[in-house]
Amino acid sequence: SPAELWLLDLATGAKQRMTGDADLRVPPVFDAEGRALVYRASASGGRQALVRVEIATSTRRPMVEAETAFGVFPVGFARDGALVYASLSNDGTDLLTVAEGGTPRKLLHASDQLARDWRISPTGDAVAYLAPIVSAERVAYRLHVAKLDGSAPTRLGDGNGEQYGGAWRPGGDAVTVGVQPTST
Repeated sequence: SPAELWLLDLATGAKQRMTGDADLRVPPVFDAEGRALVYRASASGGRQALVRVEIATSTRRPMVEAETAFGVFPVGFARDGALVYASLSNDGTDLLTVAEGGTPRKLLHASDQLARDWRISPTGDAVAYLAPIVSAERVAYRLHVAKLDGSAPTRLGDGNGEQYGGAWRPGGDAVTVGVQPTST
């Protein structure tokens, strides 16, 4: 069911209701200046939209609309201010970008499977995410990093242990990932 999305000002304690149709399971993302955010709205029948809300005016505009059984997910904003989002389907996971008022453009095919835990770098030029690797009846998630210029993603780490959500260093020059310990 739809959820309300509120903005809470920590300095003043003021509360501002942004919308009443947000998907509770998908966190919104702010643009770099904090002037707008994008959230996912879901309707019956698999209809989903990524909606941009201007904070100052509460003006809402759909940026992406899709009929999907899997989902579209806001990831963050690229250095140029365009929204980066993931689209999941039977074919796996694609990362796309769309500027306000523009047409979505595919950046890259991130995985043949359903990837998760996307994190845009602080510099807005790369994304880290976890994608499953299937090996000998075992599925383990591995960290991948891709530049937003469309170049192929790089898988980081090896071994058989599970990897967990990556986090960027503030300068965007390094990413950390949790790794399940291997048996010795």
